Amino acid sequence: MERSFVFKNYRNVGFEKDEKLVINHSLGKGKLGNLIVLIGPNNSGKSNVLDGIQAFNSTKIDLNRNKTTLSFEAKYQKPEISLVTKDGDEIYSVTVSSNEPYKTYKMPEIKKVNLSIDQVKTALKEICSTILVQIKHRNLLHIRSFATEMQQNIISIDTNSISKDFQKKAIDILHNLLNLRSSNYECDRVINLLTDSKNLILTEALKCYNTESHANMEYKAKYNINIVPQVLRYNQTEITNNQLFCFYHEIKNNTFIVSLLNAINVSISEIENIYNAYKNQSNKGILTSNEKILNKKLKRLSDDFNILYLLEEDTYRFELNLESEKIFFNIFKNDVPLTLDYQSTGFKWFFNLYFNLLCKNPLQSGDILIMDEPATNLHIGGQEELRKFLKDFAIKNDLIIIIATHLPAFIDLDYLDEIRLVSPVDGKATIENDFSTINLDDADSLFPIKNALTVRNHMLLDPDKKVVFVEGITDYNYMTAFKKQFGYGDIVFLPVKGIGKSKEEHINISKRLLEVRKHGSILMVDADAAGKGMKNTNSDSELDVFCLSDVDANFKTIESLFTEQDLKTLGFVDDKGKLVKHSSTSALFKNSITEILPSLSKTTLNNFKKVFDYIDSL
Repeated sequence: MERSFVFKNYRNVGFEKDEKLVINHSLGKGKLGNLIVLIGPNNSGKSNVLDGIQAFNSTKIDLNRNKTTLSFEAKYQKPEISLVTKDGDEIYSVTVSSNEPYKTYKMPEIKKVNLSIDQVKTALKEICSTILVQIKHRNLLHIRSFATEMQQNIISIDTNSISKDFQKKAIDILHNLLNLRSSNYECDRVINLLTDSKNLILTEALKCYNTESHANMEYKAKYNINIVPQVLRYNQTEITNNQLFCFYHEIKNNTFIVSLLNAINVSISEIENIYNAYKNQSNKGILTSNEKILNKKLKRLSDDFNILYLLEEDTYRFELNLESEKIFFNIFKNDVPLTLDYQSTGFKWFFNLYFNLLCKNPLQSGDILIMDEPATNLHIGGQEELRKFLKDFAIKNDLIIIIATHLPAFIDLDYLDEIRLVSPVDGKATIENDFSTINLDDADSLFPIKNALTVRNHMLLDPDKKVVFVEGITDYNYMTAFKKQFGYGDIVFLPVKGIGKSKEEHINISKRLLEVRKHGSILMVDADAAGKGMKNTNSDSELDVFCLSDVDANFKTIESLFTEQDLKTLGFVDDKGKLVKHSSTSALFKNSITEILPSLSKTTLNNFKKVFDYIDSL
């Protein structure tokens, strides 16, 4: 399973060769949420990647701003961005381009869709509903009789296919119906088309519906998310305590209060009328009674805020107070009043996000939030806190959060699989998705990060923590997962991209690892010939190498620490019993270890605990 954005000739991304940004390896509930961290040198193309994801939300890519300037050949002047889901042999694809003002859909069996009568009825009901809305909006009441007749005839639909020659005409008819102008000529023309083609509409309108709505219906039935996610871009706007109140006659100048009122469908003029009535009648009861009405509406926001913030015990409550001259917005936590400026970085960030964006744009599972350089104004501790909050928020709400950053504090060494490296090559932006395949010629896993952020080891590695190198991203994910559960917070695991086979390779790789951490570094290897050779090579070096068999003679590889049943249950072996050594599978295990833990056998847990106790003794 893989869901990814694919860029083609979009600015400097996807020129000559399509570039892919992987965002998911699972669409299951609880496994869908993810934090993606784009890193790369300045002008590498990180912002272009974010802009492209945002452009996917549009109906058509603007050529004036987004075509490539790397070549002016006609074949390169057609930017496209697709969201592609690959699930085994099935591929679902949605594309926005510069050619047509709509998205194109490709489904595994889109050309041979067999629909039930119930599906046809549902589709046509939605079409009729849309027609009636259009009629009401444009006051074209003389089409209502046809729409009503359409609904009545749904029961007797003939689902046999009509020749393709008529398909385009049917789509054109429906298009005309839904895009009427208010001129009588246009109305009469469309009515005549409909009158001549009632049966055609009833059978072929659904094919127009299929292009988007049917694709979404099929996709949602399988994955429980929309095939086209909502993409929201958040540009940090800080809300301070001083913005939570204002004089009633200056309400138009307070962007927070105005945004808040809009979110609960209250106009500024409504507030002005309340205060005018209060002033004219000198009756404080007018403020009091309307304050209750406003707070009843505000409760919906409080409830939504608490659901998204996913608090287990604490709850927040918001309240508006209408005083004689001022309007106040108050925050309570378990009925204790709070001062916004004194709250945690995570709370303030989410408060800003919610009231600047989310309260106006409700989120659904699978939706995407993108951010360019968040938290640049925060201290290092605040940046680390925010990164953790974003990760938790994404996972708990089944959202994808994609950020571009140059801040080392946003790199969590326990989650290197979050990283997507954007690199400039001859002006073209390339995207590396799998951390374990970056810079294969260099054993230093941190090299691409240090190079992208232009920092040194000490900016990423806490000198007080023990560094343990392991063979590959899979071992790294497993050990990091159990580290968190066993409480070994003083250990940092780093993946090594191969330890080589010859003595010369062992010597060179060992030197590179010691450049990362010279003193107190440990390398854990498999109990195979390569692992034992690496251990022998470092018998007198600063690098402390141990084989898994040194812990227990039965431990040959990291997978041998799991019982056979646990390997099957977790999906680490396929139907033929072959090991699934994929970074995404082990990353999902790491991200959901808390939920998985109860299903693991005591033998597996004890085996990993043995390894940690051994490391702790070194």
